[in-house]
Amino acid sequence: PQCGVKKRKNGTEEFYHQLHVAVIVSPEQKIVLPQDFEPIIRSDGDTKDCSERNAAKRLIPSIAEQYPKRKFIIVEDALAANGPHASLLQEHGMDFVIGVKPTGSVSLFAAFDERRNHPDGAVVEFEQTDEKNVLKGCRFANDLPINNSHPDIRVNLIEFWEVDAKGKQKQWSWISSLPITPENALEIAAIGRSRWGIENQTFNTLKNQGYNLEHNYGHGKKYLSSTLAGLMLLAFLTDQVQEHACPVFKAAREKCRIKTNLWAKMQTYLQDVDVPDWETLFRLIAKLGPKLVIASSPDTG
Repeated sequence: PQCGVKKRKNGTEEFYHQLHVAVIVSPEQKIVLPQDFEPIIRSDGDTKDCSERNAAKRLIPSIAEQYPKRKFIIVEDALAANGPHASLLQEHGMDFVIGVKPTGSVSLFAAFDERRNHPDGAVVEFEQTDEKNVLKGCRFANDLPINNSHPDIRVNLIEFWEVDAKGKQKQWSWISSLPITPENALEIAAIGRSRWGIENQTFNTLKNQGYNLEHNYGHGKKYLSSTLAGLMLLAFLTDQVQEHACPVFKAAREKCRIKTNLWAKMQTYLQDVDVPDWETLFRLIAKLGPKLVIASSPDTG
């Protein structure tokens, strides 16, 4: 009953499942930590079969309830750049850095351009070159209406661009609830760009590096696909914590280079060798040798 449905032109139907996943990311490292997820189910659909927005209406309050003392900055793509979603985040005390595009937020960028063309428009712009000879530029303004439909919801808009040593330019833009200043503009841009950790380090890994997120294990009667996906995220979280904090896991990971090789090595040792604990397993894979246990005895004088 919760499966999404794709109707093909030849009249056949295909069924699928999707997840809305919250992941802790950092601009300063590649390790990501899955925090929670919400299935996107058929009953979420308004004008289409399944709706990510409606799944977010369950996920955001759930996270706020689970971590009442934790302050979050939510990083999302342009799908979330709308008044109701921004209100939902603010209602639960969450700040945000959300991607926006001129084609999808026409009135917002029109208000921004109007500010830029006004002598007292309070639009700040600067550029600087880093140690790798990459030019980084920012342009921002605070207190803009998110759109014409919700003029009372005020956001801050930042445009960011990079030009590398070969002259290749890339550009991004975000809205944020955080006040933007010349001192924090580049940090906010880095936070916005960290959203790619959700795509690259999370979903790409889950699909292509041995977790088999896209494998069809069956729909079950009601919750099977969502339960299995949750278990995959839990296994992935365990591996990410170890990759962040466990020296012997890091050594084994470096020795195998890619994760699928590491999983294969682990499986081989567990099938063929009597391994007493995880540390020994990772030491074997990393070729660190057995851990040394030094016995001590009381001083007899």
